[in-house]
Amino acid sequence: MQQIREQTLAINKPDALKERVTEYKKRTSADVTKPHPAFLLQALLALVFSLQAQPSDALQSVLTKPSLPGIHPSADSSSGTDKPVKKKQDLTDTVHYEADKIDYDAEAKRLILTGNARIDYQKITLYADTILYLIDQDIFTATGMPQLVESGDTTVGDYMIYNIKTRRGRVNHASTHLSDASFNGNRIVKSKDNELYVDAGDYTTCARIDTPHYCFYGRNIKIIPNDKIISRPVVLNIGEAPVAALPYFIFPIERKRRSGFLTPVWGGHPSGGGYLDNIGYYFAPNDYVDFTLHSRVYEFREFVLNAASSWALKYRLNGSLSARYALNTDFLNRRNEWAINFSHDWNITPDGKTRLSGAGNLLSTKTSRYNFIERYSEDSLELREQSLKANLSFSRQFDRINSRLNLSVDRTHNLRTDMVNDNLPILTFNVPSRPLIPHETTGKNDSLKWFNNIYWGYDARGIMKHTGSASRSDTVKESYHPGMSQSINCSAPQKLFKWITVSPNFSARVSTFLGYKDTAVLRYDTLYDTVQYVTTDTTGKDRFDDYTFIRYEFYSRNQFPEEDSVRVFKHKMRSIPVHNEYPHAVSHVPSWKTGVSVSTNLYGLFPIHILNFAGLRHTFSPSLSYTFTPEQKLEKEFYDAGISYDRGHKRSQQVNFSLGNQFEGKIVKETNEGEKPQEQKFTILSFGLSTGYNFEAERRKWSDLSMNASTGFKNIRLTYNSGFWFYDEMNRLSAPLMHDMSINLSIGTLGAKGMFWGGDLIVLDSLQPDDPVKYANVNKNDWNLSLTPNFTFSMTRSTPTEMFTPTKQYGLNSSASVNITRNWSLQWSSTYNFQANQWVQNSINMACDLECWNMRFQWRPEKLNPGYYFIIHIKKIPEIKWEQRR
Repeated sequence: MQQIREQTLAINKPDALKERVTEYKKRTSADVTKPHPAFLLQALLALVFSLQAQPSDALQSVLTKPSLPGIHPSADSSSGTDKPVKKKQDLTDTVHYEADKIDYDAEAKRLILTGNARIDYQKITLYADTILYLIDQDIFTATGMPQLVESGDTTVGDYMIYNIKTRRGRVNHASTHLSDASFNGNRIVKSKDNELYVDAGDYTTCARIDTPHYCFYGRNIKIIPNDKIISRPVVLNIGEAPVAALPYFIFPIERKRRSGFLTPVWGGHPSGGGYLDNIGYYFAPNDYVDFTLHSRVYEFREFVLNAASSWALKYRLNGSLSARYALNTDFLNRRNEWAINFSHDWNITPDGKTRLSGAGNLLSTKTSRYNFIERYSEDSLELREQSLKANLSFSRQFDRINSRLNLSVDRTHNLRTDMVNDNLPILTFNVPSRPLIPHETTGKNDSLKWFNNIYWGYDARGIMKHTGSASRSDTVKESYHPGMSQSINCSAPQKLFKWITVSPNFSARVSTFLGYKDTAVLRYDTLYDTVQYVTTDTTGKDRFDDYTFIRYEFYSRNQFPEEDSVRVFKHKMRSIPVHNEYPHAVSHVPSWKTGVSVSTNLYGLFPIHILNFAGLRHTFSPSLSYTFTPEQKLEKEFYDAGISYDRGHKRSQQVNFSLGNQFEGKIVKETNEGEKPQEQKFTILSFGLSTGYNFEAERRKWSDLSMNASTGFKNIRLTYNSGFWFYDEMNRLSAPLMHDMSINLSIGTLGAKGMFWGGDLIVLDSLQPDDPVKYANVNKNDWNLSLTPNFTFSMTRSTPTEMFTPTKQYGLNSSASVNITRNWSLQWSSTYNFQANQWVQNSINMACDLECWNMRFQWRPEKLNPGYYFIIHIKKIPEIKWEQRR
């Protein structure tokens, strides 16, 4: 690993920079390499659209280098006879120097250092074979491979002149390291503003200073540290090959986000034609908000405009807003559509007790919403759900009374059925359970009294529910139904003989509705639910199997041209009962019930010792409860407003029995001598039975018997549930008869991992076998695989004489990854639906890290949202990239 670090950081070392300067002299003695005619067009556009807005004289300043007062020109300068203007400038710190030989001229105030010379001043260190220091002018002249280190930035050349007071200088045949990039040129001049001017140089962020993966060459380059680079012209070289050229170029080197043009991409599909995407601008006015505007063009007849903004303020608020507008100019299919997605979370008060939050998505109502998402969305979740949801919620926590108020509105639009459900609004107020008489600490006897265990709680809920069709269909009746409910509950758990818990309870509720209908059915009306979707199957068998096929219409053609997709129409008949309705009548439905429960836990220990198994504990939990419910006479049926109420029923006196059993084991692990052994407890088996008896029932007094059991070991879990009748088909009491059963097997995540070999046996470039960095960066090539399957088997029947109807459900989530080499990795993740016999989600990702380049490729071979995405870009200049998607 030390060898790796030395190779990667070699740019900071004098010897490596000296070798780079020597090599660069040979390279710059010839003419500029002409770029190959087969330029990468994608790289050209990436360069053009990553330009940043600059003043009109920004490029002109590249050729106009600043004058350096107080600095002697170099020997090859045409102004070699001019004398500098001498100004008295006192240094603010001590200058330290050392050398093998030191000559000092007191009259001329000149210091000559010869042999391993070094000068230190503040954060500046200068190394050279010979250094001439003009004390009055604060100027150093260095020869013999001088090296200047200033605040971590290193510059090496043949000849150097530098003013340590103004921090301005010039270097011939120079190579400099600035921040995390290197510059090489015939001559580098540094201005008083810390700007660099490079003649016939190149720029790269690659750590391989001898053979960089890429570099930008320019005749005249201006570098503004932590801001931008301006070059005229510029040639992009990948390795030694020129691949793109521009007459001038401006690109950012600032590490923070900044405004600028986006890099466009283009592509095509046989059915959809070609497109040009990501044409736009990114604007970041400050650290708290940003804006993005970009567009996509399909065949110059369909245009999609995207706008997005996000904002964040720590501990207070965050959110995002995005919008899409699509315009189709086709003569036969002219339309315009839009979509909006938003989310917002705002802590109105600093303590977070008053909060406003919301999220949702909206679509235009002019055309098919289903078509808009299917054509323009790239979100797999959005494509899978095919619904629009929006909500806005305001909540307030009241600490003094320990309660909470919440006001919210929400909307759900099913794009398949075109049905809309709105809650406008929902108002809830909740007072959690609390002591009716709180316990007060007196200091003498702090034990709880029986009346301190009396608890009460209150809940209130009000709602206005709207149901209708988004397209205002005549077949769907639009309705608004308000409702409200209030409930109060009381309980008083008490201990009897210290081990029996007796808990009396009482609860009451009042539900209020506007409008109702009689329970008697007058007649049945027939309605048809219609759906439509785009597919390649003209028979319409691929979706909505329970719907009846009506017809299909032509939708799109491929490049031949042939019909390759159609719009399918289906419907399903529904019988709607019709009742007498009273829409403006206000009705109140009160209800109450009371009861008492008794429960306890009994424990049994079995000292079974087998190997390190130390014992078995059995916990037996019997429970008995009695509930009295008065008769409820209700010959009304209320509209669905999201408010629960007690429907008409007879008086009930219900006794419920339940038996719970839990078997636990204990394993003792031995430790070092003198230490207490470690104990580990685990559940072996849980088993329970429950039933009930209604004294007021005319027949079938016994309730169904429920049985449940579960067992498992570590991640493996097996669960069993079943129900039994106590009566046969003639309502005669009999032995338990099973009516349903389900078994669920969950084994958690099964994982495996390993290693292929101990280092990189596969290299990226076999033409350079002597590359020390490549072979030194060995790494373990590991792999891992995880599977999360689940299986559920169930069977049911409605009468004791019927056969069971079995149902099987399978599911599998899987993922795998492998590090082929230190640079190359491959990942795969998927979710498979065995009922639909298709991949619900399937993604294959490949990545390559080439030190200064980064490549990612994603392929989605799935039915819902197929496609791919490819990008390769420079890590430290992400604007320089090649991107392709479908």
